[in-house]
Amino acid sequence: MDPRRRIAILILPTIVACFVFCGPASAQTVIDTVMSDYSTAASAWVGPLETLATQLFWSLAAIQFCYAMGQLAFRGADLSEILAELVTQILFIGIFFFLVQQSSTIANDIITSFKEAATNASGTAGSNPTQILNTGINMAQKICDLMSITTPGVDVFYAIAAFVVILLMAFIAALAVMVNIEAYIIVSALVLFTGFGGSRWTRDYALRSLTFAIAIGGKLFMLNLVVGIGQKIINSQSGTFTGASYTQVMSLIGVVLVLAAIVKQLPDMTASLLSGAAIGSSSGLIGVGRAAATAAVGAATAGVGAVAATGAAGALASQQVAAAGGAAAGNRLAHFAGLTGRTMRNLGDAAMSDIGGRLAGTRTNRGVMGFRMAADLDNRRQSQAPAPSAQQSPPPAPPSAQSSPDNTISPT
Repeated sequence: MDPRRRIAILILPTIVACFVFCGPASAQTVIDTVMSDYSTAASAWVGPLETLATQLFWSLAAIQFCYAMGQLAFRGADLSEILAELVTQILFIGIFFFLVQQSSTIANDIITSFKEAATNASGTAGSNPTQILNTGINMAQKICDLMSITTPGVDVFYAIAAFVVILLMAFIAALAVMVNIEAYIIVSALVLFTGFGGSRWTRDYALRSLTFAIAIGGKLFMLNLVVGIGQKIINSQSGTFTGASYTQVMSLIGVVLVLAAIVKQLPDMTASLLSGAAIGSSSGLIGVGRAAATAAVGAATAGVGAVAATGAAGALASQQVAAAGGAAAGNRLAHFAGLTGRTMRNLGDAAMSDIGGRLAGTRTNRGVMGFRMAADLDNRRQSQAPAPSAQQSPPPAPPSAQSSPDNTISPT
């Protein structure tokens, strides 16, 4: 299971349970405590990981430097080439060593800058889980205020609507908690990967760590924007909400549901875009539908090919049994067992022949394996079929009774 789903499974029920049994203040306290604990624990990783990254960096840098100087020595380079290579190595090692020492600060500044940009654009601290939960609590409270003891049937509808609103807003708050915790972990854990910047062969790993920090910052940026816009829309509807009809309540639930879907999808797509991953391969309904359709067509084609291969193997087995003289008269069980055994053996031979031909390059890879096996078995059946026997001339007619010239019957 995806680690983010595991965190959601743990956080979301906790928020809802705290709101239901302990009250809104307890739920907000739990959220703040969880985020603070993760931030403190992740910050403690920086020192030990930076020590390990420094050791890794200088080990790789020594290998890189010795290799470069060795090349110059074997080539018999002059003093100008040696000085140019020394300057290049010093600049390279110095820049990446600065990255090792300041990677945590740089990643934190990148993520913080994205959050501040979104806050300035939307005018709200969109990804603040406490603020998100407060918005849900206020909406649910307005719905609960419509409940009256004189209308128990209507009260059930309002109670369900309030619970759905709280559940959806708690889900959005849980996503915000996960993204913020992910940012804390990334800022601290990426220090180790910057140690790979000591050599030109592994420097891409160090650069990718900063790329990942930018992707997380972009994810927070989009989350802040989306939640900020959603909160403004929700607050606008809540200000004019009177509950005069069921339509208003359902419209409010619809707004929250759409917001939850956008918050779940759009930040992940932004992070995939910034990190260079494919957007539609594993996320989004379109990508899932395309993958499901492709898998279904492939499975159906493979199934039809398997049926064709089995039929061809059975036809060849029937021919082989007939050529061997068949089973004893009346022994149908032995005949069926022999036919089944030969069918399975023919399938195995065809499969091994197909795989061997593909590995040896003597057989094309086009088409489905089942259809190729069926064609191979049909060719074998036709080649092993007995040749038609030559048509024999009809036997001579029996000699008719010869009459004598005088039309008298000759004596026998």
